[in-house]
Amino acid sequence: MTVGDDSSRFASVNQHYDAIIHEEEEIICGWPTDSVTINAHVHDDDSSSNSAMKVDEVQTVLFFIPGNPGCVGWYIRFLANVISKIGPRYAAHGISYAGHGVGDHIVEGLDPKLRDLPWTIKGQVEHKIKWIDEVLTSYCKSVRIIFISHSIGSHMVQRICMLRKDLLRRSDMVFHLMPFIRFEPSILSQRIPLTFMAHLPKWMTVGGLQMACQFAANVPKSVLENYFNTYGGVKCPDGRMFALELVRQPEMARNFLTLGVEELRTLPAGQFDEISLNTIAQNCRTFLLYCGGPDQWAPYSHMKEMREKQDAGILSRDIQTKFMADLVHGFVVFPEMVDPVVSFVVDSILASSHSGITKQSIGHMRSKL
Repeated sequence: MTVGDDSSRFASVNQHYDAIIHEEEEIICGWPTDSVTINAHVHDDDSSSNSAMKVDEVQTVLFFIPGNPGCVGWYIRFLANVISKIGPRYAAHGISYAGHGVGDHIVEGLDPKLRDLPWTIKGQVEHKIKWIDEVLTSYCKSVRIIFISHSIGSHMVQRICMLRKDLLRRSDMVFHLMPFIRFEPSILSQRIPLTFMAHLPKWMTVGGLQMACQFAANVPKSVLENYFNTYGGVKCPDGRMFALELVRQPEMARNFLTLGVEELRTLPAGQFDEISLNTIAQNCRTFLLYCGGPDQWAPYSHMKEMREKQDAGILSRDIQTKFMADLVHGFVVFPEMVDPVVSFVVDSILASSHSGITKQSIGHMRSKL
């Protein structure tokens, strides 16, 4: 379904480029999965004609991987605003996690043999790699890649780049937004219960939330919507309605919380994956955005330590970090916070483009892989 003519989904930011949004459901690794493709809509100067960019005219593809819960629907407006500002020659593709979304077939899957895939980082990474490979078949072999990720999606991008050096060699930039790439909340009162929960039997942590979702399924939507708006802080109307559907599905709760417990158990504790960070930075420009929060998943202390490691020569100075005090980890459900993040991504892409950073100019970095 192409929804570019839907005014609620049509992101126009100037007279030249608009974003055409195409949402669909794909079968990836046996799981029905929500995905989105966003292309630039180009207006001629005389405004008498316009056209969408053709696939063979796209030079760079942006791949977006969300945080957990891994529902790309929350990020469509963010991605559309990015594309409508960088315009022609770029296209964006976003993907939900396997087992994350609205609908029994999405949260329960089609093949019982693949039932466990959504519950592990390994399974979700396999799912994303399969999707990326399928998307790239639609483009010419010379197309470049930019990865954009949020929260635990940043850890998944790290794994993808380390597992698939061919994709890394095609990458020009990597953006990690509020990167959850190590487990160490900066506030002790948060760290203790999270660590405790990570070591509980999964049936205890997951079962409790499933029961809560079963209860929510019987609560009038108007009551839940008021709760999300007043206490949950979900100010985006589209995001609020999407959240309403998600919390009324016990199987969705099982999938995202089981994966969440897996994250706490498998992420590096108290340290960065320095090999992955350096390997990626040697190949392409890397940007990490941290927020004021307070953010228990990607706290300010992580950015401070990263800069100290750069000064000590442990981490590459090609890794660029930025701090925005007015943002929170879940920025995407706050309309006023989306624009600063869009500007951060767009300004970095355009600055690299204008400075002539191309495949040839960073070839010496790729030779180190």
